[in-house]
Order: sequence, then C-alpha cells, then structure tokens
Amino acid sequence: MPASEWLRTFVAIYRAGSVTAGAALRGLSPPASSQHLSGLERNAGVPLFIRTATGVEPTRRGRELYAQVAEQLDHLEPVLVGLDGGAAATPPPSIRFGSSAEYFSFEVVPRFDPSGPAIVATFGGDDEVIGLLERGELDTAVTSTTPARRAVVKAVECGHGVSLLPTFVCMEELAEDRIVELFPVSAILPSEPWFTCTRIGDVGRDHISAFTPRPAAPRGG
Repeated sequence: MPASEWLRTFVAIYRAGSVTAGAALRGLSPPASSQHLSGLERNAGVPLFIRTATGVEPTRRGRELYAQVAEQLDHLEPVLVGLDGGAAATPPPSIRFGSSAEYFSFEVVPRFDPSGPAIVATFGGDDEVIGLLERGELDTAVTSTTPARRAVVKAVECGHGVSLLPTFVCMEELAEDRIVELFPVSAILPSEPWFTCTRIGDVGRDHISAFTPRPAAPRGG
C-alpha cells in the first residue's frame, strides 16, 4: 500500500472528524479507512487520533502531521486521482469554511449550491477562525471586527433594552415586527468591513478560489 494512500485517508479523517465520514470522502469502506489509519499509526509509532463517542480528535502528533502533509496532498490530488485511473467514485473536495454562526446562517446558507463542493463549517470568533486558517485546518474564513450578536437580538425582542445591530442579523425580526427600528442610523455610521481570507498556498486550488461568499452590502440598522 503506497504511503500516499494512508496519508490521503488520514487527511480525510482529520477533516471529516470520524473514520466513517473520512471513508466516505475517500470513497472507501470504513474498514478500509481504519486499516489505512492503523498502518500509518504503526509507522508513526504514536496514535494520530483519540477515539471519542462522536468520532475522533487529533493528537498533538496528528495535528503536526496534518500541518506537514495536507497542503502538499491537496496540490497533488489531481495527479494522484489520474494515477488511480480517474477515481470516478471519489467525491469533489470539500470546503472547510470558518466564520461566525450568524454570518454563516444569514449569508452562506441562502447562497449554498447543492451541486458544488460540500461545506464543512466551523464557527468561532475572529481570532479562533484565523488561527485555524493559519494552521491549515480551514480553507477559507470570513471575519469582521465585531463579536457575534444573535443573543442581543433575542434580548431586545424580549424587551430588555435597545441595541445597535447590522440589519442582516435582525431582518426576520424586523419584518415580523418583533423588534422595531427606533432610528435609521445606516446613513451616519461607517460600513462594517468583511474579509474573506485564505492562505497564499491555497489560491491556486480551483474549488477554493471559486468559493467566494458574497455578503450583502454592509449596512447599519
């Protein structure tokens, strides 16, 4: 068994979070995926994942190995697929995307194309998703300079004061008159910037460069 096969399966398991889901990404059976991982762990001499009730978590050595091989394997994938004879059953690469849960719900989900690459979403604050991006655990991320605010909308809806929020966060509540706009501030506030980020080494990967979230024009509200 070529070492590249073990490593491809390792990367798939790492990204999917379980042996079974990683097997599906590779077009393998779960037993075959387990065999690949076991062979790689024997060669490494240490466990690469900790088995949990819901899947697997990478060990420190697993994170180190992923950082060493993931980007190179992604660039080699078209060559490896060709050597596999086309690997027609292998699904297209997924996009590992990071942002706040609010941004993903309001701006990514409505634009999701079921015929395109699958999206594996990770939610967190700016510092967290940028850190994951830098470590190679995300392909792209969208960040802003402000914290998540969905809980604030709920507090306002329940009558606990007033708040200043971007319109896209509370459009549904405004439309249903669950909250009201006291004063139109969009004309006097600067627009909030959004940044789509990816690593320089991933710019040439077609399925990543084609994935460009297009947020609505920034608005106050």
